[in-house]
Amino acid sequence: MILYRFHKTLKIQHIWWLGKAHGHDFICANGYGGQFIFILKDLNLVVCSRSNFRYINSSQAGQNWYDILDIIISQVLPAVK
Repeated sequence: MILYRFHKTLKIQHIWWLGKAHGHDFICANGYGGQFIFILKDLNLVVCSRSNFRYINSSQAGQNWYDILDIIISQVLPAVK
């Protein structure tokens, strides 16, 4: 499910993804090259990441995106209790 809001003045589209990982519901926003905001209400946790996407090609930006998402899902979330 995707929740979105379009802000006509700024012409920026905001997309929020809903999901579940390790038994926890999350809300997630993501950006180019590995920028993420994960919100897990039941853990009272917000995880943010940013990456330096300047001067890299789209292939590397895509790999950064998957690598950072994998770190959040497979390492950060299981470590939080």
